[in-house]
Amino acid sequence: SGDLIAHVDSDGYFTFVSGASERLLGYTPERLIGTPAESLLVDEDRPHLARIRSDLLAISASGSGGGAPIPPLLVRIRHADGATLWMECNLTPFVDQAGREGMVMNGRDVTQRHTYQLAIEELHRRNAEILDAAAVDGIISTDSAGYIVYANEQAGRLLGYSVGDLVSRHCCQLLIDERISEAPSEPDSCALLKQIHDQGSIQQRHYTFRHRSGHAISMEISATPLGDQGSLSGCVLVFGPIAERIDDRQSEEQVIRHVTEAVMVTDPNGAIISVNPAFTAITGYHADEVLGCNPRLLKSGVHTPQFYHGIWHQLAHQGHWSGEVWNRRKSGEIYPQWGSISVITDDQGEVRNYVSVFTDISKARQAEERLRFLASHDALTRLPNRSHFLELLRDALQQAQKQAEQLAIAFVDLDRFKLINDSLGHAAGDQYLRAIARRIADAVGPDDQVSRWGGDEFIAYLRLPSGTHDLSARIAHISHRVSAPLLINGHQLAPTTSIGVSLFPDDASSADDLVMAADTAMYQVKGQGRNGFHFYTEQLGAANRERFEVVSELHRALRDRELLLHYQPQIDSRDGRIIGFEALVRWNHPMRGQLLPDRFIPQAEELGLIPEVGAVVLDEACRQLQQWQQQQISIPLLSVNIAPNQLTSALIDQLVVLFDRYQIAPEQLELEITEGVFARADSVLPVLTRLHQMGVRLAIDDFGTGYASLNYLKQFPIHRMKVDKSFVDGLPHDRRDVAIVRTVLALGHNLGIEVLIEGMEKGEQLAFLQELGAYQIQGFYYSRPLPAQQVPSYLAQQPVSPAR
Repeated sequence: SGDLIAHVDSDGYFTFVSGASERLLGYTPERLIGTPAESLLVDEDRPHLARIRSDLLAISASGSGGGAPIPPLLVRIRHADGATLWMECNLTPFVDQAGREGMVMNGRDVTQRHTYQLAIEELHRRNAEILDAAAVDGIISTDSAGYIVYANEQAGRLLGYSVGDLVSRHCCQLLIDERISEAPSEPDSCALLKQIHDQGSIQQRHYTFRHRSGHAISMEISATPLGDQGSLSGCVLVFGPIAERIDDRQSEEQVIRHVTEAVMVTDPNGAIISVNPAFTAITGYHADEVLGCNPRLLKSGVHTPQFYHGIWHQLAHQGHWSGEVWNRRKSGEIYPQWGSISVITDDQGEVRNYVSVFTDISKARQAEERLRFLASHDALTRLPNRSHFLELLRDALQQAQKQAEQLAIAFVDLDRFKLINDSLGHAAGDQYLRAIARRIADAVGPDDQVSRWGGDEFIAYLRLPSGTHDLSARIAHISHRVSAPLLINGHQLAPTTSIGVSLFPDDASSADDLVMAADTAMYQVKGQGRNGFHFYTEQLGAANRERFEVVSELHRALRDRELLLHYQPQIDSRDGRIIGFEALVRWNHPMRGQLLPDRFIPQAEELGLIPEVGAVVLDEACRQLQQWQQQQISIPLLSVNIAPNQLTSALIDQLVVLFDRYQIAPEQLELEITEGVFARADSVLPVLTRLHQMGVRLAIDDFGTGYASLNYLKQFPIHRMKVDKSFVDGLPHDRRDVAIVRTVLALGHNLGIEVLIEGMEKGEQLAFLQELGAYQIQGFYYSRPLPAQQVPSYLAQQPVSPAR
């Protein structure tokens, strides 16, 4: 189905989302599952969905309704690229096999229909305002029994009533010459309606109306019957004082000259006898160029003879036509217009004039076309967007299958684009993306297609009518074209790409599976150091499926508190005393068992969930410290890892709350940061300084693997450096590892910063480190990370250093 199908649980979170979400909204199902449904809506529309969800749950709980859908809900939804979509949603309550309540959402994109409808409504509104402002006549519309259902302001002014007072009155109550004083209950008892029913239209007849104050007014009235399948359903009365008709007609002409809609009047034979200035502005023809001419000089040639035959048929039988016509300006430009044509007849019913009123809707149509383009293309690069590309790819796959040909998918990721964005700014980043998009588009063949997949990712399908013998050369050509030096704002950049490639039908047969396979191969290139390309393999596909499954379940893991901490002791090797523990996160997955961080932390980074994961870890670490304190268990120091994007004022606020909630001292906590924070020194230094002032200790984790500057070590309030395991594995035989560890120890000693050695696993490593004067040790040699419940028994067997 092309519709979006989703299940929403009783708390308002998506538990299932169909694949159409990526085409309609720009989000994969995995990205949406576990998120609140209301988060997709614009702020103003969220209460509507919340209210209906509450009503549905009430219906489901009461057992009434039988799952019947409520009327469709029209809401505005934010697309992944920031655009606003109108979506019509049918919502139905349901109860799953486990008895859990929720609702089924069936959504359809109605943006184009709604946008066009709004434009037409705006046009009608403006025409109604012009009609009401321009009318010198009173206008009344009645139902079949003669009761007034509409009256304009002028009708009220002429008769001394408000519009509200006129509505629901009988039209005969306004006529003095009626033979009955009460409003008749049947149409046949009203003389005026009977005359209209018998004779049809009434043109410029004289009637006497009763003013609300009681005095009589002579009126000239024209009446037009309204038909409904051959029967009289009502009529429209147009009237005005006889003495003022000439002046009124002059006023009408003044108004017509100033309205923005074009007005054209012809004689019964179709010769133009009058046009207003708006006609000239829209068509380009002056009055002296068209007077006496037939309106066919405006014909565009777009419509068939049958179209015009339909217009004349409706005018002959109904006296009025309205709709959209494509006409031609004097310049030759063809444009759309929305308008109406009315027949004016005399007392004998003969045609006296045709009056056409129309407005130029070309700008509205251009806006509609632009909306349609933006719905299928990326606004920055003008390339097809993700959903449109998938449509094109499916068509290309069908064609390849019919012709027994192969087709390749190239998933292109720009290496280190974030560094360019962060260092040169988003404007330069956009310029960089546009340039790369042009290069990739120029590098593929005329029958191939390129799309911006999102962010710094592009994707292309390459037709292979002659097979795969030159595919590697074609991929290398794309890489080579992209890698040419690029000058952005005075900076010469050297772009590189990581490209994953999948083949149809070898690797997969569907568009979604081919893209996933190419994406998997691209990540293989990333893992091997970037700047290259890789072809998909089945083993990669299995790993990728697991990665996506993990992604889809992370939201649930955070909500259901499936993340837990293990604690690895840190030892003073001189006497074996415990000087602290490091809290290490694990995922207690209900199906896959316990997962280590490398199985889910990279995915959490992709989803932007690291702040949420970090908040859970901090809360659990502080809670566990309190529990140990209540058990009279002394923990000298607890180290917790902090991601760079957690180092904001919000972290300080969170810690203040945690210290108060769990009644622990700031000095018991050490936050481990990576050298990556130095790249944001200006923004993180105030936060680190405040943490230091609070008493929280700070450590640099994995020291030596990043891009630390000695100047930052001097500026930042660092208490401890942790030497990464990669420099310990080669001890004591690798001279380069020896040199690095010796240098870090000397640096720490001279700066007054403690040094801890991570990942120590062998006795010979311990003996060598002690010779170098490195005594703070953490690694499997002493202990693997322990579940919280095993820490007390471990402590009972080990001496503990006093708390700092």
